[in-house]
Amino acid sequence: MLGINMPPVWMAVEDNTAGYDIQSFDMGAEGPVVRLIEVKSTIASPLSFFLSRN
Repeated sequence: MLGINMPPVWMAVEDNTAGYDIQSFDMGAEGPVVRLIEVKSTIASPLSFFLSRN
């Protein structure tokens, strides 16, 4: 755990116009920092995925 007492929020369920799917949090130097996560999927084979630094 990162010591953050805020659960991630699945934004795409509430509002599909938000521009991102998940609102999560990361511990910054002065407290929690919001992280906006876009999720992509595919049915292509072989299964693989990439994580970007952003």
